[in-house]
Parts: sequence; C-alpha cells; structure tokens
Amino acid sequence: MVSAFASQGMLDVFFDLMATRIAVCRIAWNMKYLVCAVLVVLFVSPIFAQTPPPDRLQPSCGKKDIQFEVQIAKTRTDTNVAPDKAQVYVVETSERAFLTDMRKITIRIGLDGEWVGAVKGNHTYISFPVTSGEHHLCAERQSVQASMARQAGFTSFTAQPGKRFYLRAQFTEHSGVNLEPIDRDEGQFLILSSRLAIPRPKKRERA
Repeated sequence: MVSAFASQGMLDVFFDLMATRIAVCRIAWNMKYLVCAVLVVLFVSPIFAQTPPPDRLQPSCGKKDIQFEVQIAKTRTDTNVAPDKAQVYVVETSERAFLTDMRKITIRIGLDGEWVGAVKGNHTYISFPVTSGEHHLCAERQSVQASMARQAGFTSFTAQPGKRFYLRAQFTEHSGVNLEPIDRDEGQFLILSSRLAIPRPKKRERA
C-alpha cells in the first residue's frame, strides 16, 4: 500500500510538473506573439510616420518644389488662336491688405498636373494654348511658408477649338486665392488693363 501511494504521489508530482511546463510553454508562446506584435508596431510605425507628403496640393497642380521667377513685359502682345486648339488667359487681381501694402503676390497656374506658368501682382496675366476637351486648372500661391502655399483655387472647363477662355485668379489676405471663369467681355477688359507676365522656373540648388 505504501509503495502504491508513493507511486501515485510520484505520478501526481509528475503530472503537476507536466501541467506547469505546459502552462509555462503556453505563456511563453503567447509572450512570443506579444513580443512580435510589439516589434511590428515599433518597426512599422516609423515607416508610416516618415511617409513623404504628396508632391502636389491637388492633381491639377504642378509639383510643389517648382518655383517661378516672374518678369513683367513692358508691352502687351496678343496671340492668335490655333485652329485645332483653344487659348486660355488667366489674370491676377489682388487686394491690398493695408494702405501701404506693396507686395506682389506670385500665383502659380497649373493645368492637368503641370505648371504652365505664373502671374505676379495685380493686373498681370499669362496666356497659353490647350487642346480641346476637359481640363482642370489650379491657381496656387507661391510661398516658402507652407501655410501660405496651401492658399489655392481650382476650377475646370471644356475647351473648344478656336475659342478663348478667360479666368480670374483673385487674391485677398483673408480669403486666399480664388480661381473663377469670367465672361469674354470682362476678360478682354481685364487683359487690356493688365501686363503680360513672363515666368521662368527657378534653377534648383544642387545639394
């Protein structure tokens, strides 16, 4: 009987040890997954945190890192419209923030994801040809300050061959940039009282 009880006791101890080991293994297994999960979070989070921002404000705008230098022509020139294309005019009108405000705000003009030029200052304009069909335009303030660079206006239109289309890029200190189509009469009037802008992309500094 003693030996039987001893044997039963040893079996109980054996099974207790086995149960303990199984429990420990389960805890270790769970900890393994927990550690893996923590490592995944630690390694993946910086990847998402370091994801670069979009290279353009909207699909109709050009790339953010392209800046323009703008000169103003002394004489105004008109452009004949090609038979298979339309001609677009964008005029900038700006309001002074205060009486002695002499700033000339540069506004980049984008067409279907590419910059076509820029205007600079009140009553300056640019003109460019487009193919027939639907187009999307962007007018974005050019600035080294990110908050100001987000001042932009957008519109779209359907170009018809041989036609002229006029748009106004209006800047105010409180509203930012607004881009809107205007009728032919107002567009021609603004062009006659405005100066032609000659934009050139700035040379990028080598790293």
